[in-house]
Amino acid sequence: MSVEEKAPELHSDIAMAIRDDQNAIWKEIGRLKTTKGRIAACDPLYLWKPQQDECGDSCQCGPVTVSEHEIRGPEGPLLKPGEYPVRGFLPSHHDSRWAATALVVDDSLTPTEWICVGLHGVDTGCSSFADLDSALACKKSDAEASFRNQHEGTHAIGEGTFVSFDTPAGDGFYAHYAGLSSEGELAMILTDLLSKFV
Repeated sequence: MSVEEKAPELHSDIAMAIRDDQNAIWKEIGRLKTTKGRIAACDPLYLWKPQQDECGDSCQCGPVTVSEHEIRGPEGPLLKPGEYPVRGFLPSHHDSRWAATALVVDDSLTPTEWICVGLHGVDTGCSSFADLDSALACKKSDAEASFRNQHEGTHAIGEGTFVSFDTPAGDGFYAHYAGLSSEGELAMILTDLLSKFV
């Protein structure tokens, strides 16, 4: 069974806290600039790594596109080019570690439905949201230098950026979810940091 086939629903603590916790904290980590509206999630040091290379067809350590996966049909919503905040989420009943991070598409929308749009592997204790086109065109040395100087925050790559953040549970596989409003509009793309696959 593949990692994708084991993907759970969004952790109930996160879903309930986003809906009901008035004391939960959203803190901006950085801002993601996308040139074509294509967003990837991955370990920052694998930004430049193709999904299928020397690791073989089953490789899952490269960028995973999370803006085009199935939502209502064969293709999900493409974001518009532009700049989006990436925020860490801390429910009031958790400790100081992020429970989730989210690329916020529309602040005015409240997610009522969560759909898994992909998983990716983490090998450095960090994850990221990235402008896919800039990431795939960047030089390995440039991305490495940017990331190693600052583990959490915004990093320039080509004409776009990527925003990296710590994964408190360490290395493993993490799932990403599209948060849809009651009208089916995309409110955010969220990384669940409480649920991890080994």
